[in-house]
Parts: sequence; structure tokens; C-alpha cells
Amino acid sequence: YASSLLAYQDRVIVQFDTGDGARLYALAAADGTQLWETRRDVSPSWSSPVVINTGARDEIIVSADPLLAAYSPADGSELWKLDCMGGEVAPSPAYDSGIVYAANEACGLKAVRASDGTLAWESSDNIPDVSSPVAAKGMVIFASSGAVISCLDARDGTELWTHEVDNGFYASPVVAGDRVYAFDNTGVAHIFTLDRTYTEIGTPALGEAVVTTPAIAGGRIYVRGDRHVYCIGVE
Repeated sequence: YASSLLAYQDRVIVQFDTGDGARLYALAAADGTQLWETRRDVSPSWSSPVVINTGARDEIIVSADPLLAAYSPADGSELWKLDCMGGEVAPSPAYDSGIVYAANEACGLKAVRASDGTLAWESSDNIPDVSSPVAAKGMVIFASSGAVISCLDARDGTELWTHEVDNGFYASPVVAGDRVYAFDNTGVAHIFTLDRTYTEIGTPALGEAVVTTPAIAGGRIYVRGDRHVYCIGVE
């Protein structure tokens, strides 16, 4: 089991897609009481759930072989599903401007309309098997185990740019302001502008391996390396 917990309002959402039976459920944050449970006909998944707001409603988005699906956070009822995933699904979904982005090396990157679960477009080049995509400002960015960072146009999947580096990625890229931070497996941070052309800002090395996605808050970057937890910021 590898999925992360998701805090939503007064509850904790758990994607428990295991070999003993897949299910999605919600616990009351105050005391752990189970509020609802929804059984799922999917294979075990390493992916974590995300909550999105479409403008009309909140949706829990989960990804597993073979389904990308949306559920109501209120009662766990299924809102839509699309048979489009395959293999061992590890990347978590991303969302921006009405479109859900789900990826896995075995099936490619799928762009799905959050309103009804229909496929908008798909891509099959340099797809990550572990790292999750990120979407912002009309772009989808992802980093592969094959040591390639890619940026696609969020409207139709057109490739805007790719950038090859020396080492692959397990950590997911994150967006902060007009910058993207992507730590490769050796601990080098690839920092570049959130733009339709690749502009490198810097490639500082942490000094130890990194396979975890950094968290950014209050002007600081928090990242767990192979041996230490780091807080990086400006004094």
C-alpha cells in the first residue's frame, strides 16, 4: 500500500486499492468514524487521490488499472469513470482548468474532461512511470525515469519542449509562482521557468539522493533526502 491520505474539510479520504479488494472510503477527521465506503473493480494502485473543484462541484479523482474515476466527497457516489489506464499505476492525477491529467508509462498520458469523464487527448512520449504530472497556466509538465522533462500544451497535447538531463526522476515536479522545481534521483534540483519555452534558472545539488516530492510553503522548500530532511529558504 503506497497511496497518501487526503484531508478534505472534516474528513480523511483513503484510496485503498490493494490485492485484498479495492475501495475508496472516508473517515471523520475528529474520531476516525467511517462515513462512507465505495468498492472499486480495479487492480492495486500506487497512486494517491486528489480533490478538484470544477466550478460546479468538488470531485475526488483516483487512478488505477483500468479506470480513471471521479467520486463525490460527500457520499462516495461515482460521478464518472473512464477505462483508459493500464499497468502498475503510480503517478497521481493532476488538474487544471477543467481537465484531469493521468499518466502511466504503460498507457500514456490521458487528458480527461472533469465535467463528464470523456477523453480530450492523449500522448505517449517520455511518459513517467513513478513521477506525477503537474498542470498550470495552460501547460502540463512531467519528468520521466528516462531523464527527460517534457512540457505539453494543455489544450491539445502539442509538445512545447523537452529537456534531457543526466538522471531520471521519481519525485514529481512542483510549481511555485512562475517557477518549476524538479528533483532528480541524485538530488539535483532542476529549476526552470513555467513557460512555453525551456529557460533554466539553476541546477543546485542537494548532496544526496532524492526520490520524494518536495513541499513548498511560506517561501521555503522542504525535501526529504536519502539521509536527511532539508528546509531551504532565504534568511
